[in-house]
Amino acid sequence: MNTFSNRSGCACCPMSRRRFLAAAGCGAACAGALSSPVRAFAEEPKYRVRVIYALHADVQPGPDWPNVGYDFRPIMEQTVAALRQGCPEFEFLTAKATGSEEAAKIVAADESADIDGYIVVQLNCWNRVVQTVVPTGKPTIYSDFSFAGSGGFLVYNAGFLRAGAGNYGFVSSGRMDDLVAAARCFDVVRKGGTVAEFAAAVARARKDRTKKPCDMQCKPDDLQVLSISDCLEKVKGMKILAVEKGWLDLAALGPEATAGIECVNIPFAELNAAWEAADKDRSVEIAERWLKSAKAVKDVDRETVVKSAAMYLAQKEVMKKHNAVAITINCLGGFYGGHIHAYPCLG
Repeated sequence: MNTFSNRSGCACCPMSRRRFLAAAGCGAACAGALSSPVRAFAEEPKYRVRVIYALHADVQPGPDWPNVGYDFRPIMEQTVAALRQGCPEFEFLTAKATGSEEAAKIVAADESADIDGYIVVQLNCWNRVVQTVVPTGKPTIYSDFSFAGSGGFLVYNAGFLRAGAGNYGFVSSGRMDDLVAAARCFDVVRKGGTVAEFAAAVARARKDRTKKPCDMQCKPDDLQVLSISDCLEKVKGMKILAVEKGWLDLAALGPEATAGIECVNIPFAELNAAWEAADKDRSVEIAERWLKSAKAVKDVDRETVVKSAAMYLAQKEVMKKHNAVAITINCLGGFYGGHIHAYPCLG
C-alpha cells in the first residue's frame, strides 16, 4: 500500500516523521546559534499527498471497462509522474485499493504517516474507495480515467455534491494538466487556508480550464413538442426490449414503475440469430457509410465495423418482430460471455 510509519521516542511520547524533522530543525538552529550568527534551519517537510488508484488489478482481469487485459500500469505511472513534475513542492505517495476494505487499511496507516491530503483516481467504475477517503476530513481531489472509471465517478461524485462534502473537489478530464492544476490547490491548505477554501479553489481551477461555449445562436426550429401529460399518455403501451437482464430487471418492475411502458426481456440467442441472418451486402453498405462519414477511425479494422453494422440490422429486426420502439442490451455480459459477437453501440 506504500504506507509507512516512523516513530521515535519513549513509549508515551510517540513522534512522527514531521515532528522529528521539526525538532531536529530547532536543535540545529540552536546549535548553530552558539557557533555562528547565521541561524540554520532544517528544510521544511513537503506537503504529503496520497494518490489512491481505485481499480480491480494492474491488468484488467475480467469483463469491465475499458476491456479485458487492459494494462493500467502506464496510466498510473504517467499520472504520478505528471503530478510530481507539475507540483514539485508536494510529495506524492501512491497506493491501490479494490474497495472500501483496502481503502480503510490505507487510511488507517496514513494516520501515522503525516499524509496531508488525498487524490483518488477512479480507474475502474464501481470500486468504492473515495467513500472511505472523504470522511477523513482531509482535502481530497476525486478524478477518473475517462471511459473506464467514468460511470462510477459520475454516480459517486453526484452523491458527494448532494451531501455537500466540504473538503472535496473533483476534476474529470483526459488532459493530465487539468489534474495537475487541481492538485496545485493543495497549496491553499499548506499555507494555512481551510479545506473549504481548498475545495473552492479546485472548483475555480476546473471551471477556468473548461472550454468556454462557442456561439450559441441557433437556427429557427419549429419543432412542436407534446406537453408532459400528453407525452405520458402517448407512451403508455409502448414496448422496450431488454436483451438479457443487466443490473436492473425492468420487466420485473412492471409498467406501473415505467410510466406505462412495457419492458420485455429477450435472450441473447434471439439477437445473435438475427445478427447471423443479417443481410451481408446491406451490412457492408452501412459500414462504408459510417467509415466515410466519421471524422476519424482509430484502433478498429473494417471487419469489426461491418460486424457492428450487422448487429445494427439485427437490433432493428428484433424490434420490428416485437413491435418495440427501443432496445437496451447487456452488451458487456453478452460480448465477453460469448453470447453476441459484435458490440451494438454503433447502431
